[in-house]
Amino acid sequence: MGLIAEYGELLRKYYHLQTNTPEEMLEEIAIRRNCLQKGGKPDLNTAARLLLKDWQTGKIKL
Repeated sequence: MGLIAEYGELLRKYYHLQTNTPEEMLEEIAIRRNCLQKGGKPDLNTAARLLLKDWQTGKIKL
C-alpha cells in the first residue's frame, strides 16, 4: 500500500474520499467504482488494479 500511504492526500482529493487509512481508502474506492464481490463485499484486488491503472495512465496528476 505504498502508493496510498505516500500520496494519500492526493488520492483523497481525486476520488473524494472521506477515510484516512490505506485499507479504508481502498475499500471506499472499491465501493465508489462498483468493484463488489458477491454479497456486496468490496473487491480490493480489482480496486487496487483500477487505482494503479489510473495512476499509470496519468488520470491522477501530482
